[in-house]
Amino acid sequence: ALPGIACVWSSRLPKTMPANPGLCAKMYWGYAFYFYDLRKHYAARLAIEFGVNVLQTDTDVVWLSNPYPTLKGIYRGVQLVSMSDTPLVNAGVFYAQDVRPGDGAAWVLRELSRRLHLFITNSSAVKQYVPWAQPPYFANIDEQTIMNDVLRSSIANVTSYAQATAHWEVKKGATGTRKNRTFRWKETAEYALLNFLGKEVPRRKVRAKLNATARVGELCGAPRLNGLSKYPLHEVGSPRPARAWLSIAPLWLFMPFPSSFSAREIRTCERNGTMGVDGAGGAPFVMGHMAGIRTGAWSRRAILRAHGWWEAGADRLLSAYYGWANR
Repeated sequence: ALPGIACVWSSRLPKTMPANPGLCAKMYWGYAFYFYDLRKHYAARLAIEFGVNVLQTDTDVVWLSNPYPTLKGIYRGVQLVSMSDTPLVNAGVFYAQDVRPGDGAAWVLRELSRRLHLFITNSSAVKQYVPWAQPPYFANIDEQTIMNDVLRSSIANVTSYAQATAHWEVKKGATGTRKNRTFRWKETAEYALLNFLGKEVPRRKVRAKLNATARVGELCGAPRLNGLSKYPLHEVGSPRPARAWLSIAPLWLFMPFPSSFSAREIRTCERNGTMGVDGAGGAPFVMGHMAGIRTGAWSRRAILRAHGWWEAGADRLLSAYYGWANR
């Protein structure tokens, strides 16, 4: 049984860089990489072993409305609902529901966790999956590129390390492969596989019609849906047909913020005179991912305050914690 607690600190979280780091770890090392590893590990375990539905969000995601009516309504038959990004999804925001051992969603979650942990802890493993790679290895450990590789593998039912692992051995850093003047990336099987996936993954998308048009009334724009697009998720290598699905969330559900898209929705609220948050006049979108703000938490706070979405009580907590009143 799961413990009846709301917050935990994992004993799997070491305090130092791994013993055999790749160039990616050496160039960009930060605690976040272990965090990526842990959250994907626990998301997989909770969803598959315990049957818990998991909504994973980055800490720079603002919630303006309740996502569950949409996730449990329109998307109730979809096992993975992810935020849109290039080339397919953003690894920072996704919902896993009704995942069953042996289905394609379970394969995706386990494989994503496995690859992240493997390349964080053992950069030499790159050679096992990219035979032409030469040390020193870049050993990419960015969770987003790895998640896209894993998802596209599952959709097309092929094993691919082409984007997140192979391509980064020739794209970044002083890798042994980049130093090899005779190496030709466009002559590799991985380059051909990327071209194949670029055509095959869109071909696998299907459009499912809803029984009735759905209207999201808690948002200012009140978007309507009469169908949704989804991709089949296979347990890679299995001859069984796909038993799980992936959907890319519409922007009004998982929104990049700030962006031209979020600005459009905010203007709709302003025109209607209904700007607010859940239960207070209507929100422009459900959840906003502020990953594009690279100047820290205080910049995000300022943007939220400017829109009237910052909870003033949080300032009191910060003041008490840092002792600002005593200065």
